[in-house]
Amino acid sequence: MSRKFGPEGLQERREKYGALIAAHRGHFGGNIIQNTVTSCELALMEGADIVEVDVTCSKDGTFYLFHTGAEKTVFQQKIDLTQMKAAEIDKLVCLNAIGERSGVHVQKFGDFLQAMKGKCYINVDRAWKEDWTGAVQMIVDAGMEDQVILKCPVNETYMTQLEQLHTKVMFMPILYKPEEWDAVRKHRKLNVVAAELVYLHDGDPVADPRFIARLHKQGRLAWVNTLKLFDYASICGDRDDDIAIKGDPDGSWGALLDRGFDVLQTDWPELVRPYVKQYMRKKKV
Repeated sequence: MSRKFGPEGLQERREKYGALIAAHRGHFGGNIIQNTVTSCELALMEGADIVEVDVTCSKDGTFYLFHTGAEKTVFQQKIDLTQMKAAEIDKLVCLNAIGERSGVHVQKFGDFLQAMKGKCYINVDRAWKEDWTGAVQMIVDAGMEDQVILKCPVNETYMTQLEQLHTKVMFMPILYKPEEWDAVRKHRKLNVVAAELVYLHDGDPVADPRFIARLHKQGRLAWVNTLKLFDYASICGDRDDDIAIKGDPDGSWGALLDRGFDVLQTDWPELVRPYVKQYMRKKKV
């Protein structure tokens, strides 16, 4: 893959491949644990352009790759990593897909950055739950401002804090309605490269192709999550991965591409990558 990163690299890859693939917490299963270097390297082997990871902070200030709230799933323990010291976290062993000890420990964010430097784009979620300063400084110190895309909901406090750091790290707001984009645009010092659109129904205004076209006109990518996170709803208007895997990829991934989305965040990069290639071939015919 091209080693050109930053906003220009994103746009170039979009033009070359038609759509980018983001892998949710890397790709995990079996003895491969979510939010690890290995899960992200696996996702890249399967065709992902971007790996999405979650960042949290220990009680004494050490940053880790972990989605808070997943402690029961990953450790089968009723604990909260944010209330634990680093020495305690380092002793934890993650359980694998069948609930057995994997031998894998929670990985430090700094170690992850060093391992992934120069390899791919990285979407960092949930760092906004902490003070941005520590995580951003680690990204800057690693020389990876052109690889990392931070994201958070449209919240004036979070966006102002990030803006005041005067960082070139890329940013992506999470939008639930179009008018939130106007609030984002007021923060002109943020290096905004995309917008993540979250919606329950195809008819929701934030998913309107006209709004997506507006993002494109302003040079930003439209990002959608094809994940099936809950049994009661999708966050992409019922066009999720499950629909595709059960036999209707055109009604899922194809419908999202038809709508104008540029980035599909999925749990199945090895399936979405060939589908996008096939979709683009048909489009050129």
